[in-house]
Amino acid sequence: MSGARVVPRKFIRLAAAAVVLFVSIGLLEVGVRALAGMGYLPALRRGGADDSFWDGRHPVYGVWHKPAASRLHKTACFQIVYRTNSIGARDVERSLRSTRPRVVVLGDSMLEGWGLPLEKRTTNILEARTGVEHINLAMSHFGPYQEYLAYATLGRRYSHTAVLVGIHPFNDFYDLDYEVGQHSPGYLYAYRPYLVGTYPEYQRVDYRESGRERWLRRHVQTWNAFSLLWGRIGGPEEGFDRPAPFQTPAGIVRSRYYDFTPAQFDLLRYCLEQIVRAADGKTVVVVLMPAPPDFLRYAQSGESPLAVRLEALGRVGGFRLVDLLPPMYRQTDTWEDYSFKCDYHWNAYGGAVAAEVLEARLRGVIY
Repeated sequence: MSGARVVPRKFIRLAAAAVVLFVSIGLLEVGVRALAGMGYLPALRRGGADDSFWDGRHPVYGVWHKPAASRLHKTACFQIVYRTNSIGARDVERSLRSTRPRVVVLGDSMLEGWGLPLEKRTTNILEARTGVEHINLAMSHFGPYQEYLAYATLGRRYSHTAVLVGIHPFNDFYDLDYEVGQHSPGYLYAYRPYLVGTYPEYQRVDYRESGRERWLRRHVQTWNAFSLLWGRIGGPEEGFDRPAPFQTPAGIVRSRYYDFTPAQFDLLRYCLEQIVRAADGKTVVVVLMPAPPDFLRYAQSGESPLAVRLEALGRVGGFRLVDLLPPMYRQTDTWEDYSFKCDYHWNAYGGAVAAEVLEARLRGVIY
């Protein structure tokens, strides 16, 4: 026994400390997952950024759906199964060629029909009423630049006579902002293409997470929780993880119809100009789609500067503007009825009213 090797105490202490650290991290991870499961932490929502349905690393758009896939989307106020066609769009199969008038639809989750069955979606209602096919390429989490990319690479493959572009000011200015994307760890997709520079000299920059960060994001919720905390401490004053206060100290409701910077407008302007150029003479309609705060601000301030500027830009830039805010404001005194109770997206009623307004405004234009 005298020849037995004695393990130095310092190694025993290090091993014990390692075990304690490992167990502590494991318990912390269990706790974070439990809190996230109860709704107290948003960390877990970042884990599903790419899976069998969502392609969170698409080389062109940053995010897209997997082709011929399905996914159950369940929240506190709706339950819906999404299905995609052979190109990954949430739409029925469309032929590449047709002799009839057709509309290519670009936008984000509002026009994709977040939480809605296809027959309740705005573009499907328009298709049923007018008999004009609406090739829906709208995608949740798209911004105007991604919408242009989707049109340039997918939309133009299909014969069509018009393009309908949905702009959702509530988050589209965020979606165009490279700095916001870099400092918003809670944003669902950790990669997307951006434009950087000054109008009209922009360059594309692809923001990507590393392989290590992706693994941690998908598998370690403690990492996500601390990333969110760090973003709150060191990130920009406003962004995906830190939206602006609902009201200013003066009581004015914040709305992106009114509260945007010249640089943000220039980015939007550039993307719309690129879509018009790619449309090559086809009719282009830009639709402004309001969120709940926009109705409250409209009641306070009247006509929005965003609508005024886009109307003027459209007259010289080759597109027609339809602002849904004023007519939807006048439709009812209870604007919250347009949206899901747990979400700002349009519910079936909101989608139907939007379709009714668009059909009336675009008769003789694209219908």
